[in-house]
Amino acid sequence: KCGKKLGSKHALDYHMRMHNGVKPFKCPYCGRSYRDNFLRNTHIRKDHQFLISPYYPVTCDLCGQKARHYFLSPSHSDAVNFFNNLIQ
Repeated sequence: KCGKKLGSKHALDYHMRMHNGVKPFKCPYCGRSYRDNFLRNTHIRKDHQFLISPYYPVTCDLCGQKARHYFLSPSHSDAVNFFNNLIQ
């Protein structure tokens, strides 16, 4: 379509998926689709690690939310406390 020359069939396939909007690699956890298997696997490791490894998640003592450790920061605790105080 665009005349770009690529060095391998894999590169051409990936490039054509960009033009066609085809995303055949689906995340088994959330259903999000990707053009490339590497991008899908990166997404799984980043966003669904707590589903893969039972030792990785951190659970918030206040609300029970499971997340990667850096999401359960003091600001998260402050937000949970704030909303709990509104409810009471």
